[in-house]
Amino acid sequence: MSDYAPMDLDEEKTLVDWVESNYDSEVDSYDLRVDYSSEDELYEDNTRAREAHALRQAELHATFAKCKFDPKQRQSVLDRFNKKCTEGEPEGVVEGKCMLWNEDKGRDYYQIGVGPHGMIMAHRASYMIFWDVHLPPEIQARHMCNVPNCVNPAHLMIGDAQDNADDKVRSGRSLAGTRNPASNLTEEAVMDIFENEMTPKQCKAKYGVSRDTVREIRLGISYSSVTGAKPNKKRKRTEPEDLNPCDEEIAKKYVASRVKKEGEHWIWTKKFRDKGGYGLARFKGKGYLAHNFSCRVFSNGCKRIPEKMQVLHGCTRKDCVNPDHLSIGSPAQNAADRQRDGTAVIGTKHPNAKLENADILVIRRRAAAGETHAEIKKDYPVKLTAIGDIVARRTWAHIPEEVKPQ
Repeated sequence: MSDYAPMDLDEEKTLVDWVESNYDSEVDSYDLRVDYSSEDELYEDNTRAREAHALRQAELHATFAKCKFDPKQRQSVLDRFNKKCTEGEPEGVVEGKCMLWNEDKGRDYYQIGVGPHGMIMAHRASYMIFWDVHLPPEIQARHMCNVPNCVNPAHLMIGDAQDNADDKVRSGRSLAGTRNPASNLTEEAVMDIFENEMTPKQCKAKYGVSRDTVREIRLGISYSSVTGAKPNKKRKRTEPEDLNPCDEEIAKKYVASRVKKEGEHWIWTKKFRDKGGYGLARFKGKGYLAHNFSCRVFSNGCKRIPEKMQVLHGCTRKDCVNPDHLSIGSPAQNAADRQRDGTAVIGTKHPNAKLENADILVIRRRAAAGETHAEIKKDYPVKLTAIGDIVARRTWAHIPEEVKPQ
């Protein structure tokens, strides 16, 4: 394959000049979001829309800082691309072959190491070097070829997260909506729920879906790729306002009537729970976490929990609302309590854990002896960045250091 080299902006003057010298058609009125999975007869329309995007891209580039890679780092990346990239066929309407980078697979995209900048998604590094810009975190490099490991800069365009998500849905790469293996709804069923005024109970009887699923479909939170609805912004969860002090006695009776005493524990008996397993209370039309409500009523003068503070359990029972077992503290204190009580989902307790406690000690011992992280990674089913996090104690920090013999 031909050598990869960045565009020399000094020779080409500016990106706007380069775009206008290559495209002379009027394109301002074209939609920048292109259906790249369309048929060949729409190729010309897609080309014109890409030209429009190129002009928009030029405007954005003018607001970006220069690429932060020094010349040596840039050359190192380019040398590795030239040496290890293979040619591939694009799946979208683009020109030229794909340049496939198959090293260092991350969670979603392939990565490349760039000196002190660490591991960076390879296609972002390619884009930044080619155009000599630094991409802010909120700007994404989108694959117009629909090949996630392609680093050909001619196949990349920039946009926001929504642009990238729309690209995935249009190209069929996203498992959104009815494409998700866990979905038990057809597109016809989703549209029926979305358009018709059935009650949630009727929807459940007809399609076997929950009230929450019906609500999310109608708000555009779920299956928006089918309905075309724009999702509403998520509301920030806030504690309800202070309770009226006149309601204190009524609130205490409300709690007492909904608990079952087991020794020192007051067990919340209502079946409704949040995702974390904590009981839910509803008092005068407002919802609360049951232990938060109990703490407010019995220990905090009916006032709401201060911002950025949490109600801590002195016992290990999530369903306990005994005010003597509850106190107000910081999130850090709450995390420390979970670790102390053994209720924190960390280390080998995490469902995605791939290592044992003994592996962590071995990894740290080998790194201390001078082995590189890349050499250590070969013996474990984790990414290179995971080895670095373990050694630096950013993860698995609960595993204590080995005690040196006297």
